[in-house]
Amino acid sequence: MKFKSLFLLLIVCSWSCRESPAPKAALQPVQQAAVPTGTSYFFLPGQSTIKWTATHTGGLSPRYGTIDILKGEVKVQEGRLTGGVVEIDMHTLVVDAASITEQDKQAIDLQNQLKSDAFFDVGRYPVAQFVLTQVDYMDTGKAGQVLLAGSHQLSGNLTIKDHTWNITFPAQVYMSDSVLSLKAHFVLDRGSWGLTFGSAGNPADLGVSKEFEISLDLKGGAL
Repeated sequence: MKFKSLFLLLIVCSWSCRESPAPKAALQPVQQAAVPTGTSYFFLPGQSTIKWTATHTGGLSPRYGTIDILKGEVKVQEGRLTGGVVEIDMHTLVVDAASITEQDKQAIDLQNQLKSDAFFDVGRYPVAQFVLTQVDYMDTGKAGQVLLAGSHQLSGNLTIKDHTWNITFPAQVYMSDSVLSLKAHFVLDRGSWGLTFGSAGNPADLGVSKEFEISLDLKGGAL
């Protein structure tokens, strides 16, 4: 009886204590870029982090790593984001060796494969870009609202390779007279940007989950 109660407790805890899943970014066709006005805040390489996580189909064998921004600038007018652009250096894509647990596999092999023309093709498309198109402000007056949904809802045109879609996701944005911080965690469907291993139906492509997670931790300073 005690064993059964303990087993049920572990099940409940495994569901209630796990992290909330990242929301899937809403997708729509390309939108008009916002006109940025106000004070410029610049995101600098080395002060900002982009993390990615991908899995095999069914959530198995997660792979993760980082990628660096090339440059970024947002503008703030009277305490409100008005627009901005972030460029991502695809050559800096790194696979964390800790995510490769199989003895016969190495992180560098997957890293080279992701950079090759079989996936991101960084030789032809060295830069990905995000251009803000709309900024909405969430109701932060309710308890827990900021933690659950973010202080802002950001929309922007995301270009990877030769594909561009407008995405919308919640974000935490904090700012002062000299510093701006932007954090977000969301899911993208790689197929929308033509990120497939070979042709449709390729067994190698079918073994990889269509969705991958992005975590942003961007820090900028006013100049």
